[in-house]
Amino acid sequence: EVLLEAVVAGVGQQVQHEAFLTLLAGQAGVHTQPVVTAGVTVEDDALLVLRPIGRPLASVQDGWAPDKTVNRVWQVVGRLHAARIVHGQLDAHHLVAVGDDEVGLIGFQAAMVGPSEELLRTDEAQAIVTTALIAGAEPALRGALEALGPDGVTATLPFLQEPALTAPQRAEVRAAALDLDELRARAAELAGVPAPALQKLRRVTLGSILQVLLMGVAFFALLTA
Repeated sequence: EVLLEAVVAGVGQQVQHEAFLTLLAGQAGVHTQPVVTAGVTVEDDALLVLRPIGRPLASVQDGWAPDKTVNRVWQVVGRLHAARIVHGQLDAHHLVAVGDDEVGLIGFQAAMVGPSEELLRTDEAQAIVTTALIAGAEPALRGALEALGPDGVTATLPFLQEPALTAPQRAEVRAAALDLDELRARAAELAGVPAPALQKLRRVTLGSILQVLLMGVAFFALLTA
């Protein structure tokens, strides 16, 4: 069984981008969807076919201990960032439960390689919010401190705000009445620092045109290696 993940008309840079980042993440040790094929149809539509894995964490109700879930999410983030990849959508709809106790990641449309510190911190802020929504604020912040250390959490705090979140996260934060100001203040307290000023953010989706073009070259090189 395979899942048709994306069909994009045109020259297919978006398909190449997602396929390349999916392959890179898999090479970095992240559980993600195997790329079955990527190419162009006879109608000149770009295709990306991925084999599905797991269930979104948003749909997992039972059998997952909160602390274990938090730790597994940070394992994914650590492996991704060690490979200098950011995902950009680290919510409970892209983080998936794989098997009995592993977490994977799908949907690399907005991912980038060689990211700025701002994008790395945005990923981390999204991970804190996702784990807080799943496991509660205290387990989420303990997990962040264990994964990032006090300095890492301190660097992420200015990004712990609504504009850094995905649209589903923003809706879930409101539905759960999760107070981001309180979460940020508690994180600062645990890190032993004053609550910092917020970072002024601008939204980023895909990378620059230059990066997308380079992705196309690198993608085909990776497939043929």
